[in-house]
Amino acid sequence: VKVERAQDLSMVSSFDGQVDPLVSIKIVEPSKVDTVWASSTSTKPDTQNPVWNEEFYVLRSDLSTLSTFSIVFEVFDGDNLMESMLGNAKNEFLGRCTIRMDDVFANQRIRQSYDLTDIHCGRLYLEISVQYY
Repeated sequence: VKVERAQDLSMVSSFDGQVDPLVSIKIVEPSKVDTVWASSTSTKPDTQNPVWNEEFYVLRSDLSTLSTFSIVFEVFDGDNLMESMLGNAKNEFLGRCTIRMDDVFANQRIRQSYDLTDIHCGRLYLEISVQYY
């Protein structure tokens, strides 16, 4: 899983009017919403157009059993300095996109951009591939 970049992320209420985005990545079983794997990118300060180019590896011997699962990418505004100083630090939700694992398995490699949902604007650029060893 490679999180390449995001574009035109929503501005949220913050002290300096900027966002410090990070991406949470989870593989979940949709029927139970159980997370079987999770990770996150680094936080990129003061940008609505962050570039991560960060890769994540899911090493599983039962990879084929994940075909009914989904990968959920959620973008957050990382804790900002003022909120941290006031003791109210939290990551504010900026949007999400969900990709079904059966789509990944069918194509072996997906590289495209996705509109973020549950927000006003923003796109996430991803590359997802499956390799068997």
